[in-house]
Amino acid sequence: MSSHGLSAKWTGDGLLMAELKLLSLTPARRKRAMSQMGREVQRQSRRNVKQQRDVNGRSFAARKKRRTKKGRMLSGLVKRGNMRQRAKTNSVTIGFKNDVMAHLAYEHQYGTTKKVKARKMSSSQSAEWEKAPATRQQAQEMNALGFRVAAKGGKKRRVSQAWIIEHLTKKQALGILYELKGSEHKKPSWETVLPARRFFASDAQWVRAMAASVMTNEYRKGR
Repeated sequence: MSSHGLSAKWTGDGLLMAELKLLSLTPARRKRAMSQMGREVQRQSRRNVKQQRDVNGRSFAARKKRRTKKGRMLSGLVKRGNMRQRAKTNSVTIGFKNDVMAHLAYEHQYGTTKKVKARKMSSSQSAEWEKAPATRQQAQEMNALGFRVAAKGGKKRRVSQAWIIEHLTKKQALGILYELKGSEHKKPSWETVLPARRFFASDAQWVRAMAASVMTNEYRKGR
């Protein structure tokens, strides 16, 4: 594994090569076996993502924020064509088609903590938000945080989402949400944690079992 991205490589005179040599396969047969191992790693990685489970069979950590559109996490990374492999007579390397994808895969595999900086709203966006009505999502959040407006007798009352959308602009709603959420949401920067989701099938025990099976099948085809 590399700190710059996610990939796996098996090479040298370790267990896999010792077993390959023990079976006395020709260079061409060794390369074919290595290619098959790489394909098995890709298949298992896709299977893990499809089942939303890690290499140990545990469910992926849930997303912190719910999404309106449901979809499998990491499904884009393991699409056919995004994972690549290079096989030689004595090694196989499995990785991703570019550095950006490899780095993203690495972060998901091992987890990471990122520092996020708040972006200042541009003047054009500010002008746009001053005219646009509050959104349904903003209204939902405001109600969930206990938003109230002044009523007769000095009391405060809750209002409907429809009232918020009709009477407040998008920018006004944003300001109110900042107040309701407190100082933690006014920081110029904050840390966000991406939990580990070990989808990439590089587990040593599974690799050894898979490799032994691939080599046995290759050997049975004859020299």
